[in-house]
This record gives sequence, C-alpha cells and structure tokens, in this order.
Amino acid sequence: MKFIFAVLFALVFVQTDAVCPDTNLLHCTDTFVNYVGYPITHNAVWKDYQTFINFTDNLFTQNVGDPSGLVTICNALEQLKGCVVPYDCFSPFAFLQRQSSAVDAFIFSGLFQEYNFRCGAGLYTILRENFPCVQRVVAGHSGQLSGCLTTYISNLQHDMQNACTHVGNYMTCVSAIFNQSACGFAGSTDHWWACESAYQLTQPGFPNCKVSCANGGPAGLKDFMVQNTKIENGQFWLKPHPIFKNINGKWQLTENEWMTG
Repeated sequence: MKFIFAVLFALVFVQTDAVCPDTNLLHCTDTFVNYVGYPITHNAVWKDYQTFINFTDNLFTQNVGDPSGLVTICNALEQLKGCVVPYDCFSPFAFLQRQSSAVDAFIFSGLFQEYNFRCGAGLYTILRENFPCVQRVVAGHSGQLSGCLTTYISNLQHDMQNACTHVGNYMTCVSAIFNQSACGFAGSTDHWWACESAYQLTQPGFPNCKVSCANGGPAGLKDFMVQNTKIENGQFWLKPHPIFKNINGKWQLTENEWMTG
C-alpha cells in the first residue's frame, strides 16, 4: 500500500493559504531553474525529489571550504518562495492537489523545511564550526545517505502506525554517518547539524513526532553505531535499519544491506 498516511495527513493542511495557481508556479519555477542552472525543465522539477537532492548536494559541496554554493541554493529558494506569495505552493497538501505522488509531496515539502534550517540557524552555526567537513561527508557518503532516506520512505509506506519510530530511525541513520566520519564525535556541531537536518525533513509529514538531537543525538544512536556501523580496510560501512521489501508478493520487514560511499 502506497503512502496511506499521505491521505490522512493531507487533511491537516486543508486550512492553508490560497491554492497555488499553475501559471504562477511555472513562472516562478522557471526563474529558479535559470538562476541555479537546474538540469530539468520547470514542469518536471517537482516530480523528481532525487534529482533535487543530488543537484543541491552537488552545488553546495563542489568547492570544499567555499559556502557560495549553499548560499546560491538559499537565495534561489528564498526568491522562489517570495515569488509565489501569497499562495501555498510547497506544503504536502499543495503538492497533492497538483496530483504529485504522496512520496514526492512529503519529501519535497520536507526538503523545503530542511533548507529553511540549513539556510537559517544551521547555516550560521556550521559556518562558524567545520563547514568543510560537512561538505566532504555529504559528497563522500551520498550512497549511504540515500540508503537512510530510502529505508525511511519504504518503512513509512508499509508501517505508518509506527511513523515516529521511523522518524527517529532516519535521524539516527543520518547521524551515524556524520558521527563516524572525519567530523568527529557525537554531540559536535557537525553531528547536530546532520541530525537536525534529518529531523526537519520529516516534520511536514509528522509534526507530532518530536525527537531531540540534543545530548549526543537520538535515543538509540550508540547501540546503532555498535551494531550497524563498521570500519573495514579503512572504509566506513553502514547498515540502515531493517526495511520493508516485497518478497514473493508480500511486503516483509527484512534486514538491510551493508553499504559504503
């Protein structure tokens, strides 16, 4: 069953600002595409969250030590949101009204909230600390970060009643990558930035799931680090939490795979 929770949580957003007109969104998205050099056209931008993640990650990590790529993303998103005012164009409800898939609706709205953090409190904090390390981890561990997100999405699709558990697991998975990287120990600013970024991505869909990044990260992180991470031949390996997979026509919770890079 595909994202049953989307229908339930969409009801929360019925009382929103005016519905986003297609003409306004297309015009503003076209401006965004031209500003950042986005690789796909405006009418397809909001149908592919993975391209959005890959593009924005590549932009802000391409020059280690230089925050200009991230600043470009922040400026572009701020202009985009200002362009569509007073309409609601980027909430889960707005995406669902445009016939987006439930996955796209909740992940895209989550990415907007994640960048609200990355371009606000997260930006000023990380620039004072160790921004180059964050860039290196995002660039060098994209496969593992994608594995955390894929697990989160699949588990929500097939086990929505435990949504808050999956929110915490996603935050733990992302936190573990930064904790075992060159960024240093749990509780460092880099680790907090990663944990909080992951938390913000989940909030448009599950605002009632409150998981703290304080005091070293989500509960269970230390045990997860022991059981689901390892170093072999100088390389960091991660096994995300168990994931729902279709086995012989039946969705079952199964052990995840070890992954690197």
